[in-house]
Amino acid sequence: MAFVAFYYAYDRPVIAGVSYVVSALLDAFDGMAARRLNQGTEFGAVLDMVTDRFCDACILLVLSHLYPDWRFAFTCLLILDFTSHWVHMYATLKGGEKHHKTAEMKFAIIKFYYSWPWLLITCAGAQVFLVGIFIQAHSKVLLTNAVFSFVVHALVLGSFPIYVFKQICSVFQLIGAIDKCAVHDWDGPDAPKKAN
Repeated sequence: MAFVAFYYAYDRPVIAGVSYVVSALLDAFDGMAARRLNQGTEFGAVLDMVTDRFCDACILLVLSHLYPDWRFAFTCLLILDFTSHWVHMYATLKGGEKHHKTAEMKFAIIKFYYSWPWLLITCAGAQVFLVGIFIQAHSKVLLTNAVFSFVVHALVLGSFPIYVFKQICSVFQLIGAIDKCAVHDWDGPDAPKKAN
C-alpha cells in the first residue's frame, strides 16, 4: 500500500492518501498481532523499524517536492528520523537487548515515548500531521468541501505539537543511543586498552 501511495503521490492524491493511511493502519496492527501470537522476532523488530523509516522518508520526500520552500527542513527531518532510529536499533542489538521498544533508555522522555499508549498516540499524531499537509498541498482537488477543509486544517493544527514532540524524542533517542554505543565500546569485550 505504501508503494501505491508513493506511486500516485503527485497526480492521484486521493488514491495516494487512502493508500498511505491504509498502510499506516496495517503497520500499527502487524506488531500487535505478532506479539499477541507470540511470533515476534529480532528480524521482525528490525524489519518493522526499517519499513517505518521507508514510509516516513518517502512522505518527507514527496512533501519536499510539494513544498519546495521547506525542502531543507524536510531533508533534516528525514536525516534525524533515520539516524535516531538506526543508531537506537544498533545500540539495542549491540547491547544484547531483545527489542528497541523495550530496551534500557537513558532519558525519561524516551521511556515515556515508547510506553503504551503514548507510542501509538505520538506515531498516529505525526502521521495525521504529514497526511494533513499532503492533503493541503492538493487543496484544489481535495479541499473543495468547506467542512472537510476545516477538519483537515484543524487536524493539522492539532497534530503539529505531537509531530514536534516526536522530533524532540528523536533527538533524545539519538543522544541516548550514541551514549550507549560509546559506553559499550569503552567497556565491552572489544574495548581498547585503557591507559593507566
